[in-house]
Amino acid sequence: MTSLVSALVLSRAPLAAFAAMGLFWGAFAAQVPDLKARLDAADGAFGLALLCGSVGAVAAMLTAPRFDRRAGRFALPVAAGLMLLAFQGPGAAGGLAAFGLAMALCGAATGLLDVVINARISLVEARENRGLFSLNHACFSLAYAVSAVMTGLAREAGAAPAEVFGAVSVVVAPLLLAMPMDPGPAAGGAAGAARGRLVWPVILGAGLVTMAAFLTENATEAWSALHIERTLAGGAAEGALGPAMLGLTMAAGRL
Repeated sequence: MTSLVSALVLSRAPLAAFAAMGLFWGAFAAQVPDLKARLDAADGAFGLALLCGSVGAVAAMLTAPRFDRRAGRFALPVAAGLMLLAFQGPGAAGGLAAFGLAMALCGAATGLLDVVINARISLVEARENRGLFSLNHACFSLAYAVSAVMTGLAREAGAAPAEVFGAVSVVVAPLLLAMPMDPGPAAGGAAGAARGRLVWPVILGAGLVTMAAFLTENATEAWSALHIERTLAGGAAEGALGPAMLGLTMAAGRL
């Protein structure tokens, strides 16, 4: 227990950011049936709109190192604040194009935050010589699962997507205060460049594994609630169990 409390204290800033990210994406996953119905979009068109989120994330990740250097200790709260603002878009979008743009912004803000979070955890791990990644990523998964279940209950009560995202924002806003964290020293130099050339095969191999994992994760995240409600005739609370089980099993594996 002492070790767990110590780990929570050491990584409190990244933990707060991961919790914020999990709360928003869990709420999103549980609302896919409502979001799709509001847009009256076919599966293929809706899938392309969701793909905009991935495009936004990749584009933002390329700029993340520069953003991290400029924002310094406020990189986490600024990126999380941008994510909070971006997630007001999907619930307010009145058409497929607007929804695609909203997803691109959500993906960009999340991608930016994701890179900075993991850089901060890596810094603390190196400084303290202990593993913290699994705990932090499990925090995301647990927040994701709890948010999905609560969103399903809110949908059963008649809450609209904009109202749900607004409620999540109220919960996330105080977490921003726990996120400021000093960045580590800048890495690089000739030695770093030489090592970088040697690890490319490892990076590409890890990338392929990650791609396979994200294909299954995103398929479950984006379509499980819709499958339960449309194909299996489940209610909103039952549909939320799809993404909730994804979050719970991810948390179990990570812990």
